[in-house]
Amino acid sequence: MKKLSGKIKLVIKKVLSLFQFKYNNARPIKMEIEKIPDKNIINGMKKSLKNSESLLNEALLLQSHKNFARAYTLCQFSLEEQGKVQILFELWIKRINGNQIDYEQMNKNFINHKTKTKISIDTEITFWETMKERTGYDWIDKIIDDREKLRLQISTFNNLKNESLYVSIKNDDFQSPEEVIGEEEYKNIFSDAYMRLGFSKNFVLAVEEHINKIAKLIKDDDENNNS
Repeated sequence: MKKLSGKIKLVIKKVLSLFQFKYNNARPIKMEIEKIPDKNIINGMKKSLKNSESLLNEALLLQSHKNFARAYTLCQFSLEEQGKVQILFELWIKRINGNQIDYEQMNKNFINHKTKTKISIDTEITFWETMKERTGYDWIDKIIDDREKLRLQISTFNNLKNESLYVSIKNDDFQSPEEVIGEEEYKNIFSDAYMRLGFSKNFVLAVEEHINKIAKLIKDDDENNNS
């Protein structure tokens, strides 16, 4: 990253000297999933899901005031919270199986925006694939193909999220969030987030209601694979 020139630094210091600031010594939050006991993992899934739903409800409030750019931001955050659900489920499975867990990587995944977005897409694809297996409906193939293409746009989604919050530069001029994100872009992401929320709700409900049965199936499957 290019450093500020000495002259610019001097100007900034003079400007800041005109104000009084109270500095906060708070440090960035450190994720330590390894400290979470097994009994709290499902609770983490439920809280992530609840927060995802709350973000969508708040997006609707912004939509009612035609603040589509900020509403878009909340929809993207909602999708990322849904990604956390699967990260925690993976942790739970590995704990049950006694598998080795790369906690450093898992902690990174828990706060990585692009990773959580990809996981939310992968989760939706898995649901559609399961539905295809159960029903045999051919029209599901088109949905799966479309969802697969989304995997190639993870960086685009992350950039749009940033542009929905901050003034950015395009060509030789500046653009505000409202110039980047309109009603159509918002409606598209809200539709995706709302649908995936429904999938995630059913998933978490099934895990919570059949936790012992699922745990046994996972253990039996792992033992069969290792026999």
